[in-house]
Amino acid sequence: MRTVVTGGTGYIGGRLVAELVGRGWPVAVVVIPGDPAPLPDGVARIEDPGTAPGLADSLAGFQPDAVMHLAAAQDLTDTLEASDLLVTANLGFGARVLAAARSAGVRALVAAGTYSAHADGDAGYAPQTLYAATKQAFGALAGHYRRNTTLATVVLELSDTYGPGDHRPKFLNLIAAAATSGEVLGASPGEQVIRPLHTDDIVAAFIYAASALVEGRELGAVYSVAGPDAVTLRELVAVFERATGTSVPVEWGARPYRSGEIMVPWTGETLPGWAPSIGLTEGLAAVYGAGVEG
Repeated sequence: MRTVVTGGTGYIGGRLVAELVGRGWPVAVVVIPGDPAPLPDGVARIEDPGTAPGLADSLAGFQPDAVMHLAAAQDLTDTLEASDLLVTANLGFGARVLAAARSAGVRALVAAGTYSAHADGDAGYAPQTLYAATKQAFGALAGHYRRNTTLATVVLELSDTYGPGDHRPKFLNLIAAAATSGEVLGASPGEQVIRPLHTDDIVAAFIYAASALVEGRELGAVYSVAGPDAVTLRELVAVFERATGTSVPVEWGARPYRSGEIMVPWTGETLPGWAPSIGLTEGLAAVYGAGVEG
């Protein structure tokens, strides 16, 4: 299946591209002009020309069956600069990708969404941040193409993620660093629940959804893609310690909960035919067990 990936030079997108290449699929990655990030051998580089017609021409030249859209700006602040960045990247570029895919005759588009669009812990739209709002707004744009054109779209709302080689400043990496250094990690009271999801399972979900759409199977507009276990941060540290055989010094309550903290994440309908295959203990042991720091 010929596939175009956006965000293919990022962490999750890069792992997706590597898997597609390993399967022998023809792959192209859309990058911003001048992006120096290397791509795997055989992967075509498409520089975003900044216009929908220009991007449509580039996609048409590659003739993809599917687009996997993971590119996004993530800024959880509420600054003026963040507004410009988030709207330009998550809506402006996202809209361009949708329009270009439709024009180029692409059959399917699978995009990354976020559970943080449901900050109240239920199905209702309640964005935790402007980032979440822009991701939800992209989903609304995708809904237009899904309803009114031949482009089949699905948004996968991802839970908290982790995996090998992940150096993003996420809580799991912070506790791994604390386990290695012995320095006490100041944390919130730790009663918020998360569902950690291994990146290999995310990659599998994207490939499954795109393949299903290209084959003509009917899928809904939005699905949850979440980890197999719901745990509080306190429980996560305990699982981490058992999985890695280490001790993590944490001072619970040293920091307040963040404004708008999601205490119980919303998990909607799971992508049919997909389920996480990597248990939390198994995944943490594989990612952090050797020397702890992943």
